[in-house]
Amino acid sequence: MKKACVIILVSAFLSFIPSINVPAGQNLETSKISCGRAKEMIEAVHQADDAFNENDIEKYLTYFTDDFIHDNVSRSPGNKDEFGKRVASFFEAFPGVRNYQKDLLPFENYLVFDECTFDIPIPDKDKTIKIFHMDIVEMKGNKLKVKTTFGDGASMKVALGLIEPPLPLPKSATTATIPNPQPTGLVPLKAQDEFQARWNKHDLSSLAEMLDSNAEILVSPLLDPVDRNAYIGWQEPFFLAFPDISMTTVRCYGGNDWAVSEIMLKGTNSGPYIGNPSTGKKIELKAGYLTRFDTKGLITSLKLYINSMVIMKQLGLEPVKISTKQ
Repeated sequence: MKKACVIILVSAFLSFIPSINVPAGQNLETSKISCGRAKEMIEAVHQADDAFNENDIEKYLTYFTDDFIHDNVSRSPGNKDEFGKRVASFFEAFPGVRNYQKDLLPFENYLVFDECTFDIPIPDKDKTIKIFHMDIVEMKGNKLKVKTTFGDGASMKVALGLIEPPLPLPKSATTATIPNPQPTGLVPLKAQDEFQARWNKHDLSSLAEMLDSNAEILVSPLLDPVDRNAYIGWQEPFFLAFPDISMTTVRCYGGNDWAVSEIMLKGTNSGPYIGNPSTGKKIELKAGYLTRFDTKGLITSLKLYINSMVIMKQLGLEPVKISTKQ
């Protein structure tokens, strides 16, 4: 029972997908932020991370404003007290849990946590698992005011080997033609818009053209990045399962070589989905993706954070369990 409880706890902790009060579709560049201010925000977050990694809840919460909000699409927004109780429970369930970011990307009064990772020790399995997610934080002075987390409720069970990833697994082969990369010459925000337009047309060949030959793609809850061929191989059955699927930008931000989008996905399950016949049911959920571009406007890194368990729930499906018998 305890193991089931802590898995549910992590799933809830990772499932926050809140909104930041910025007009929909507004693009925010980094040009309005000074290097000094960016360094101040990054240092404040590093200090908060240090407190988190010490599992010191009282110290950790001093880095958040009194009116701090951590929202969730499946429940009412959480205030600082509610957030603190969740984190404290997280520390209790997983002593020694640590949090890292690959990079911190500043824009205006916000920071994007690129490839935010929980290292979670699992004593009874004598292993440490990694759970990926993405945070967008609004800062007020040197404190966190709003924290947006994009994660997948299936990540913990997938990492523990309890269930199959509840998304179509990447395939080595696809019926789509995989052309060579074709530079767009676009700056990150424009390139992000172009990628989304091609995605909404379900044009796999033109999507592949925007991916650098060495591009790495990470799709939660998959735990390892895949290459461009595998990504197209994964995307194809997804489009077949949801022929009318589309993404709409809620908000998009960009820097010199990166762009991040909060999106809304809507579609109808009219085809088979991970071994299940079509349900005819609709899905609607928020997701986020962070993209890195080279100087030619090609994607070198794509990280998509989508809550696959929300899709399964909306379709009335259950993930495939993996037998733990030896």
